[in-house]
Amino acid sequence: MVEVSIGELLAAFVAAMGIPSAIMGIIVLRFKSHYEAREEAQAEKAKAQQDLFLLSEYVGQHRPRRGHGPRHAARPHKRRR
Repeated sequence: MVEVSIGELLAAFVAAMGIPSAIMGIIVLRFKSHYEAREEAQAEKAKAQQDLFLLSEYVGQHRPRRGHGPRHAARPHKRRR
């Protein structure tokens, strides 16, 4: 029969528990960094959409009325008969 001391058994147990934990920790760390990067990109996209919406609202409210723009001022007036 194989004789194993308590110290060797304890060292083997710690190694057997530590290796899968370390591998799982690396996997979780990669998932976390991937998730955070995706979340950051989504936040940037939402900010850009909000800025675009605000810009379109600003432009829509401040659009010159028909016939009052700079092109109208450059054109000669038509005479009515």
